[in-house]
Amino acid sequence: PLESDVLAYALMGQLERLSIAFAAAPDRLDLLRSLNGVAQLARELPFEVNLWKTQNVYFRLLRSVYLEMCARSEGDPAVLEWTGQFRLLGENLGFEVQ
Repeated sequence: PLESDVLAYALMGQLERLSIAFAAAPDRLDLLRSLNGVAQLARELPFEVNLWKTQNVYFRLLRSVYLEMCARSEGDPAVLEWTGQFRLLGENLGFEVQ
């Protein structure tokens, strides 16, 4: 049997570490992809993972970096991928991003 409390705590810690690293370097697509993968895993598990710290970081970036990236996304494939990954991360964290 899974020790859901221990796994949830470990996953929460990993999400928090990745979100802090991503907030410090939001242009790093590799960090965004990693954060997205862990957030998707947390969403698919049969137990609850506390996401509030990661959600707070996401929300701050949504109001700042995401808006900047959207403004310069015309025709730039790297920026388009970044915004797509960021929206997917929002979904995995329980946000509805337009």
